[in-house]
Amino acid sequence: MKEMTHSDLVRFLDNHHYLNGDGTKYRERMLKVVSEDPDLEGHELFHALNSIDDFVDFFEDANPPLKKRHLKQFFWILRAGAQTLEHASFILCCSSVPTR
Repeated sequence: MKEMTHSDLVRFLDNHHYLNGDGTKYRERMLKVVSEDPDLEGHELFHALNSIDDFVDFFEDANPPLKKRHLKQFFWILRAGAQTLEHASFILCCSSVPTR
């Protein structure tokens, strides 16, 4: 699976349906945090999905601040997607292992 680079991460957030719909009011702050830190990559966002507190920390430089209540819905959307992706990767990995 291809790694999500910084550019991919910015593009992912910029085009995410939630941030272009219900989460529009948080979109600019999230994009600013991610685009201003060229070292951020997709795996860091993936690790931030371990807990809502980690997710809030991921966006800690937002101005004005993004609080837990602002980020909860997006966190759950991304976490569900990541779990689905992780499950699909596991199935793909297991199905490609030859059996005897």
